[in-house]
Amino acid sequence: MSDKPSAIFAFPAVWDEVFKEYADVYRAIDKVQLIVPDLIKATQDDKSELMVVLRSLTSANDMSMTDVVILTGNRRGVGSMKIARSMFEVSITAGYLEKNPAATDLYLDFTHITSWRYVQGYERMYPGE
Repeated sequence: MSDKPSAIFAFPAVWDEVFKEYADVYRAIDKVQLIVPDLIKATQDDKSELMVVLRSLTSANDMSMTDVVILTGNRRGVGSMKIARSMFEVSITAGYLEKNPAATDLYLDFTHITSWRYVQGYERMYPGE
């Protein structure tokens, strides 16, 4: 059996070059991602809505960091900028909620509203499905 992958996604020819160029950044991201599970575990006993939301936002940004690494590692800067912008917004939201825990209910209500709007839009586009 061959050790070569049967499918290659993206641009392996640029991987080493990109890593060398931004090694410090990639290593820093690795360090951040290594502590995320510990952050989440350290707060798992806190069942307050605020902590549940903060854990969820932390987890979302952790997954998004991997997406940014994949995209930048393949020289797909525009796609990674879109995700990085979303990560920035999530971080701002988390910081705001941490300083204003009473706003957690408003945040959760807004999430339900936007989800409901997506469902309504889908039903308009695909009636009866």
